[in-house]
Amino acid sequence: TIVSASYDISMFYCGFGPNFCGQSTDDDVNPKTRTVILAFVNTQPDGSVIADDANFPTALISKWKNAGKRVVISVGGQNGNWPNVFASATSTSNFISALANIVVTYGLDGVDLDIENYLATPRTVANMILSLRSALGPNKLIIVSPEDVTVMQEFGVPDPDAVSGYYNYFVPIIRLADQAINYYQPQAYNNWY
Repeated sequence: TIVSASYDISMFYCGFGPNFCGQSTDDDVNPKTRTVILAFVNTQPDGSVIADDANFPTALISKWKNAGKRVVISVGGQNGNWPNVFASATSTSNFISALANIVVTYGLDGVDLDIENYLATPRTVANMILSLRSALGPNKLIIVSPEDVTVMQEFGVPDPDAVSGYYNYFVPIIRLADQAINYYQPQAYNNWY
């Protein structure tokens, strides 16, 4: 028996100005891509995020959506200052509100969280994801693209209420917030883990 598998290919598009990624100058998205991830919004000191409105690829978004692709906005990467997001409950609320507003303003299909910082407790991150799901509603995507969602067997699962570093960091987050997350994309290019 031959088993046929179909995969949801996603691709980051870095087509904003240089302070927002700024690496793509045209439509360099592979035609087989089903989900285009716009990289990135920038995190502000108050926890909110801003988009590069001057260079937002609205024409390309229309083209991709007309081709049946989903388009999401990503927070993280070079200007993803996660300590700002998790500095206080107000900062996290500012983050969620600003991100949800960008999704609505540009008619996007959801968000991607490129979390590459392990200074907040896993429960804090999980609670943010659950609140983001509530703000976005059930029909928008939440994709999590962290550096480390792998399980390192030689290390224990961290306490969800303690800062512990990156080993197995996402295990408690997945346990607490999996119902709010549509897709996980482990990064396999920044670090050996």
